[in-house]
Amino acid sequence: QDLISPFKDKIHKEQNIIDLGCGNGTLANILNGYDPQKFYQIDIAKEMCDLARQNNCQTKKADFHNLPFTENKFDLILSASSLQWSYNLDKCFQEIKRFAKDNAKIAICFFVAGSLSELSKINKLLTTPIEIHKFPTKQHISSAHKTLSRFGCKISYKKYQEEFPNLISCLKGLKAIGARAKNNKDQKFLGKGFYGNLENCDKILHNNQKQNFKISWNVVIIKNI
Repeated sequence: QDLISPFKDKIHKEQNIIDLGCGNGTLANILNGYDPQKFYQIDIAKEMCDLARQNNCQTKKADFHNLPFTENKFDLILSASSLQWSYNLDKCFQEIKRFAKDNAKIAICFFVAGSLSELSKINKLLTTPIEIHKFPTKQHISSAHKTLSRFGCKISYKKYQEEFPNLISCLKGLKAIGARAKNNKDQKFLGKGFYGNLENCDKILHNNQKQNFKISWNVVIIKNI
């Protein structure tokens, strides 16, 4: 809501809009007033694109860093909780600069360093630690943000907390959104044995009492709206 509320009621059918890392098409589903033929949803995962196509927008499987669009095409550039997976944030922002119109509106948010810090406590109890994604730092974001300076984008940071019934449901939830907690050796979730180990660690952390597991997300919001 922090991302979309400033422009939610200002969208119109003449705008070319792009959603970078659309997932299952959530942004298109909650926004109104656009022309589906001018709303482009981009995701690197085929299964996400298949889900997103159900809203009848223009959906393409593509890479953030090399997008199949001409210069000065888009009036509104959106991205929610996706660009943290970029392997080259500077290149992503250069692509946004390339295909954005001079008067384009930009609204982007993604996770940054410090997110999922609660999992580090779990790692201290595991012989094989969970691999936690290295989220972009504020320094890296500040550097990449300079690419969008001509659009007048401002940066703000917020912290959100999410609560799960237990650690297992937390990890499964992270897996569902793409935040892969991996075993360092096998690069995948290890099944019942691995989850059992985690469950025991969860009990130790909470003194064998049933408690919900909370994780925190540090989020950067970059927008000129």
